[in-house]
Amino acid sequence: MRRAVFAAVVLGCAWPAVSAGQPAGAPRAKPKAPDPPALTVAASVDGGVLALRVENKSEATLEALASASLLSLEITPPAPAQPRAPKKPAVRCAVDAPSPGAAARLVVPKGRSFTVKAPLAFLCFGARERAALAAGGSVAVRYGRGGDTVVTPIGGAAEPELAAVKELRPAPFDLPPAAPAAPVPAPPSPPASATLPPLPQELSIVGPERIDSARGDEIPITATVTNETRATITAYVRSATVGARVETPSGRAVSCGPSRSITPIRELYTYLPGKGRTQVSFRAELSCPEDTFDETGLYKLVPVLDTRKAAGGPPPLRPFEGVVWSTKPTEVRVRAGQRPPPRPALDPAP
Repeated sequence: MRRAVFAAVVLGCAWPAVSAGQPAGAPRAKPKAPDPPALTVAASVDGGVLALRVENKSEATLEALASASLLSLEITPPAPAQPRAPKKPAVRCAVDAPSPGAAARLVVPKGRSFTVKAPLAFLCFGARERAALAAGGSVAVRYGRGGDTVVTPIGGAAEPELAAVKELRPAPFDLPPAAPAAPVPAPPSPPASATLPPLPQELSIVGPERIDSARGDEIPITATVTNETRATITAYVRSATVGARVETPSGRAVSCGPSRSITPIRELYTYLPGKGRTQVSFRAELSCPEDTFDETGLYKLVPVLDTRKAAGGPPPLRPFEGVVWSTKPTEVRVRAGQRPPPRPALDPAP
């Protein structure tokens, strides 16, 4: 989805002043609470990424919290096509992550701006949230949560100080429904001279659709292995023969191979009847390099079953031997990775 949508709101700025008719030397009246600093707040969506741009229009220098963890949105589904059909409730999308620390603070001089971005799929992660996102509707964005102060004047203001802002809300905007996914083209046929054998079709493996992790230090996966034939198959389906290929949010590909230590004991083999299935659990963060899940964001994880090191087995077993890749990746969300996010920066000067 490459269509962009846009909404903006301007917050005014008021400066209290002493009345011209006030007698000299009279005690000054307590000034009224000041208005928020003048800000232009704009929300847009492009290519599935939500961006919130905040511009300082006041005379004061501001200190802001610039963190995607402060973004949330509420999707109000479009009106039903049938007049008497019940209206669907609004769906809220947010990330349950720790409050941003001092590293997220950014000084915003007069006339400058900053932009906070987050993929919509990262904010709307659950099945219900994804369904609402795909259906489109009216979107209300909120920046801020709890007691966090997102914008604070720190200089250039007259007495009294300008009020701090704990929440920013641009005007709602319409999000069009997602376009249907294009069919995945079939892989080209290998040339006649190819020496690589085709992947085995006797077994299949698939992981869960989604996994949500707080810090990436625990990624438990339960994969399902299915016998796609009508004959009984013996296979070594254990955590030691299951691995994964992981694509990180930054695009790095990581191979998480199965364990090299396998003890082919008869009792550890699984007997799968025709069309039967079994489940196997493993910890992805233990199978992968140490820093694989340190980033905050969305990962793609493809489970693999590799039984080649358990070939043979005790007689008279003749177990399945081969490598089986999942055809459906598992989506993993790490809400607050152990690697610090990049420090926020101002937008380029106009």
